[in-house]
Amino acid sequence: MSKKYSFLISIFTALLFILIVPFNSFSEEYQPVRIKEVNFKTLKGVIRIVITSDKPISYYDTSEFEDPPTLIISIPEAELAFTDERYMTRQMNTANIKEVRFHQFFDYLSSPPKILRIIVEFKQKPKYSIYAENDTVLNVDIEVPKVVVASLAARLAQPSEEKETVEAGRISEELMSEALDEAKQKELIDILEEEKQDRILAKEAEKLKESERKKKPKEAVKIKEAPSQKKEPSGLVKAVEVMPQKKGRFESRRQKEEEIRKKQLEAKKEKQPLEGRDYAMTEELMSLQEGSQKEKFKEEPQKLAEKPPTVEELVRKGEEERRLVGAPQAPAKEEKKPKKKITNLRECIDIGLDNYMSAKIALDEVKLAELKVTEAKRALFPSASFKNVKTEGDIYDVDFLEREYTLRMEQPLYYGGRLRDAVRKAELNLEIAKRNYNKIKADFIAKVEMAFYSYVGAQMVLAAQEELKAEAEHILGIAKRRYDVGLSTEVEYLNLQNLYAQILYQINVAQMEMGSSKLQLEHELNLDTSSYEIEVKEPLQYAKIDIDLEKSVQFAYENRPELFINELTVRVKELEEKITRNKNQFKVDFTGSYGKGGGAYKTESLELGETWYGGVMLTKPLGGNTLSYNMSKDQTSPRLGQTTRTGSSSQSWEFNLLNNITRYSEEKNAQIDLKKALNELNEVKKSISSEVREAFFRYEKAIMQVDGSVIKIQLRQKEIVVNQIKVDVDEALLSELLENKIKLTDEKVSYLNAINSYFAAISSINKAIGLSGFYNVETPQPLEKTKVAGEKKLK
Repeated sequence: MSKKYSFLISIFTALLFILIVPFNSFSEEYQPVRIKEVNFKTLKGVIRIVITSDKPISYYDTSEFEDPPTLIISIPEAELAFTDERYMTRQMNTANIKEVRFHQFFDYLSSPPKILRIIVEFKQKPKYSIYAENDTVLNVDIEVPKVVVASLAARLAQPSEEKETVEAGRISEELMSEALDEAKQKELIDILEEEKQDRILAKEAEKLKESERKKKPKEAVKIKEAPSQKKEPSGLVKAVEVMPQKKGRFESRRQKEEEIRKKQLEAKKEKQPLEGRDYAMTEELMSLQEGSQKEKFKEEPQKLAEKPPTVEELVRKGEEERRLVGAPQAPAKEEKKPKKKITNLRECIDIGLDNYMSAKIALDEVKLAELKVTEAKRALFPSASFKNVKTEGDIYDVDFLEREYTLRMEQPLYYGGRLRDAVRKAELNLEIAKRNYNKIKADFIAKVEMAFYSYVGAQMVLAAQEELKAEAEHILGIAKRRYDVGLSTEVEYLNLQNLYAQILYQINVAQMEMGSSKLQLEHELNLDTSSYEIEVKEPLQYAKIDIDLEKSVQFAYENRPELFINELTVRVKELEEKITRNKNQFKVDFTGSYGKGGGAYKTESLELGETWYGGVMLTKPLGGNTLSYNMSKDQTSPRLGQTTRTGSSSQSWEFNLLNNITRYSEEKNAQIDLKKALNELNEVKKSISSEVREAFFRYEKAIMQVDGSVIKIQLRQKEIVVNQIKVDVDEALLSELLENKIKLTDEKVSYLNAINSYFAAISSINKAIGLSGFYNVETPQPLEKTKVAGEKKLK
């Protein structure tokens, strides 16, 4: 039978995999591992590649090739964060590594598609090890072959090739200095750790000595504590007296030879230039220093064990150790500021409006409309300018000076009413901006109310489920005791456990719904969770409100912001159409100026005379053409070389051909915009009525659900009372009682959901009529009235 259908099952599995994989391969929620940096460290005989990422690298793969020697490290689900290039190469000037390349590419057959490959090319086959230092750091240690070190030493010994010797010496010095620093740092850390352990052991030995003294006051016991005490299998610490050992003749002679050798190497190192130092000499000096440091710190724990340090000394010593080693200092504990509690709907609305960017933008648009009104009014008044001119020069080697002060003014006399209409249009746009701000504010308040009621309703549902859980645990405890003494069957006990598991599932569902509704409320408020916390403890109190449908529709026509906005838009379009028509009327402007001016040679006195100018310009569009007429009269003061004033008057006519042909398209566009505005106004009027009626029907439906749920709750409570009496006289099972309590809780949940729908419907009606908070629940009716008095508790 299995062989017969195995082929069909495999085909069905393959088809299911083909259908599922394309939809899951490119998940939007996928976030790859981001490689923040790749560093290279040169240690003693090892070159380390340090790969630092923003989160743990779950998997990596390695491959090797011989010709040329190459190591490939493939990290799936990763990408480079420190560069935008997909291919990047780093040349390495080390003993064995030739270059390191980074390849970022996409494999569309894998999920996820991003793959990072780090390719290390060597000069000869290496030995390497890969390990994770912590969750976000991956180390690749590549051993430097001894052959390379020997060749480097041979190159150092060649005096003929000067450039190569200098470069190799520099590289060797860098390698050895880094290795020496790393070794010193590691040794210092080990020594400090040993000191710390010795202090702890010394402190324990001191405590044991005190306890022994208290137990045996008459016995005089002399205990010498050793720094490196080990615990016996019995758990007690055995005190061992450590005596200083005398060094033999051979050991003292060897120590003296090492000190002499060390001094010779240090002197040779100081005399020898930096680029010519030998690798072996530096390594030998480092080993001698390591031995001397270990001898130096060998007898320190014995001195420290004599007097255990205090807590303050240990803290101060630990800070000094971290500073010497270069470890990061312990961060100071920052006092967390208490979060502000948000406990009611009013606070949610106020905080949400402060964070709502659309409302802030709408308020800025109101301020912009106010500036536009000021600009339109300014066009009605004359414009003026002041001019000061000073001219110096010479004529036939005789210097002269001219001065002129002029006040110029322009005033529109007649524009066919266009300027006044422009002011009215700007004022209407200001009113539209204000109404738009009110609309955005009302829509936001409605969203916040919906999210708030959903969150509080979820809290109430969770509380009802928790209450049922407590009652179920009480019943289950009674059933367990009855089952243990043989008064209940195993089937009955298992049935109760099954019902309890259902209750736990319902609690988990309620918790997830409450968490989801809380996140939705925080999203609507754009809330900073580090400073604010939502903690609403007051439940929704149901109270029936009488709402009249026809009055609500009338309120909507009187207060709905969308209706006002569309009516004002129609008036604006009418003014625009009128302004476009009036552009065909006469346009009259006045221009004039008054001032003083004059000129004279430097040998003469400068006297300034009056100068003035006045003119009128008339313009009239004729079809697509324009006819203009200018009339002006002026009088100027005597100029340089003149003795009398100059006066003149002029008239001019000008006819421009087809320079105003765009007037026809502007008029047609204004007419079309006006028709669109009228159509939108009619549509808004229709939608307002239907929206109010729809919200009112949801309101009535919620009231019917609440009333029906109250009746069902009373019925379930009566059933529980009857069932409780039957359980007391052993005529009913405990599982039947628990089932009735589950049904009662289900009816309570339905009642709470109906209350939530009721409040949401009231919020929808307030939004539909354009008056936030107009219908509000003010007379609370507690839920306890729906409970039956005298409900017995199980014993």
